[in-house]
Parts: sequence; C-alpha cells; structure tokens
Amino acid sequence: MTHLTNEQFEDILQTQDLSNDHLNGCEQCQARLKEKQTLAARLKNAFADIAPSDELAKKIRSQIALGSPKETEPNEPRIVNLTHPWKRWATTFSSIAAILVVGLILKVTVVPTPAYAGLVKIHQHNLSEGHDFVAQSDPNLLAVHFREQLGFNPRLPELGHGLELRGCCIKHFQGDIVGSYIVDTPQGIISVIVVEDEPASLGIETVSQNNGQTYFLSQFAKCDMVAIRIADYTYCAVGEISSIYLQSFLEKLLPKETSQ
Repeated sequence: MTHLTNEQFEDILQTQDLSNDHLNGCEQCQARLKEKQTLAARLKNAFADIAPSDELAKKIRSQIALGSPKETEPNEPRIVNLTHPWKRWATTFSSIAAILVVGLILKVTVVPTPAYAGLVKIHQHNLSEGHDFVAQSDPNLLAVHFREQLGFNPRLPELGHGLELRGCCIKHFQGDIVGSYIVDTPQGIISVIVVEDEPASLGIETVSQNNGQTYFLSQFAKCDMVAIRIADYTYCAVGEISSIYLQSFLEKLLPKETSQ
C-alpha cells in the first residue's frame, strides 16, 4: 500500500479537505495527519500575536546606545586594542538576545486561553467520573435526564457496532449550563458537549467541508476536537482520537435527510 506523501499531507492541512479515499481507510495516515495537525495548532497557539512591547523596544535601544563604541578624537595618537570593540559588541548582542528571549517567554505565557479549552476540561472531568457524573447506558433514560436538566434532548448516536453510552454530566461553560455525554467507541472515549455558542465564538477557526457539511476543527491538551452546528446547537466531539474519526462520528448525529 502506498501511503500519502508529505506534499499530500501539506495540501490537506492547507485546504482542510478530508475527502481522500486513502486517508479515510488508512489508520497509519490518519495518525500521521493527527500528529501534523497537533503540531501546527501548538505552533499557532504558541506564537499567536507575539510582538515586542514598547518597554522591550526601549530596553533594546538603550542597550544598543550603551554598547556603541565611542568616536576616537582626531589628532590624538594612541594604541588601540582591536579586540575590545568586538568584546563590547558581543556583550551588547548577548544582552539584547537575553532580553528578546525573556520578552518572548513572557509574551507566550500571557496568550489568552481559547474558549474551547473549557470543553476539553469538561471531557477530562468526564473521564474522571466525578460526583456529578451520571452513569447511564440507556439512551431513553439519558434523554429523560437531559430533558429535566436542560429542557431539551441532545441528539444521540445510534448505538451498536462498538458504540456504547457510558453516562452524562451537566456542567457550567461560559456562564451557561451545558450537557455532555460520554461514548465508548472502537477508537477510544469521546465526550459530546452540546452548547448554544456558535463555533466561531468558541475560537475554533479551522474549517473543513465534507458532503456539504461544515465542520470546525481544533486541538488542545493532546485532544482533538470537531464541532458541527445542528439546528440551534453546536455539538462538539472531544477526545484523544483523530479528527477524521470524530468527524465521521458527528455525521451519525445529523438528521437522516441531511446526512444522506
């Protein structure tokens, strides 16, 4: 079997077009794509909006001014140590480099955490099955619980073929009460979190088109995330699973006439 080349992976990352027959049927290429997506997302998050502050720029200018060699007065013969200016310049550049590194580190640490990071925390909480986790594998009883707590029934996947419900959890997210349920799949555990927010307001900017549907993709803390808008709600599938599988899972939630 011939696997995808680096150039083909690059095209997929640029276009976010996942409708590749080989990719959809090859777990090895799916794993490689997930690694590349994770690396790209981490680099984007780490260096987003990095720019030197005014204070940092002033420090750099002052260091350069202090390190500039003084002009030699004319008609005043003297022996010059040729290595001395180079030492001073080396010291100056070392100081500037140190200031830049510290500035970048401080800038990176204050980059705001995206809103969708809260969805990953809900998934991690679900895995721990805390005191507010409701263990329930019966979809009918789960629907009753959601109706009582949320006032509506989130869409659930058809079970079987390796899909099993583990339970649900009601949590707060951005000031709202949201519902989530946990599904065991052949690829691992998925949390499906249902929110009213639009995907763009969650900070999920990467878009993928497949079968006429728009999917929103992101990564955070080793987890992949795929979101889709169904009616008045956004369904977010989160897990340490490839985005391709998460996308195929969300397709199972679409109304039959839409998914066909």
